[in-house]
Amino acid sequence: METRELGNSGLTVGVVGLGCEGLLDKAPDYYAKALDLMEGAGANCIDLYSPSPDLRTNLGRAMRGRREKFILQGICAPSGKTGSTNARATCKRCGRRLMTSLKGSARTGSTSA
Repeated sequence: METRELGNSGLTVGVVGLGCEGLLDKAPDYYAKALDLMEGAGANCIDLYSPSPDLRTNLGRAMRGRREKFILQGICAPSGKTGSTNARATCKRCGRRLMTSLKGSARTGSTSA
């Protein structure tokens, strides 16, 4: 897998990752299989766009014991006001909620690419 540095974060990600829209409405065991395929191919970046609590819970369970192998990315645009003065604080709260919903399997962190 070809890799690249993610912005100025010092993190290295594969050029191919997983978009979670394909995981909606899948059985819980499907998530572990998807992560197995990712690992086998050298992919390590997961886009957590989805507000679905079931998706986040199932993905968190599938990552247990191997969380450190994946880079998670999420998007936060508080009320569509990306230039607002409280955007950073709102995004931090949003990130904490997201990580909590992953059932403690993920670590928080932020970077801008």
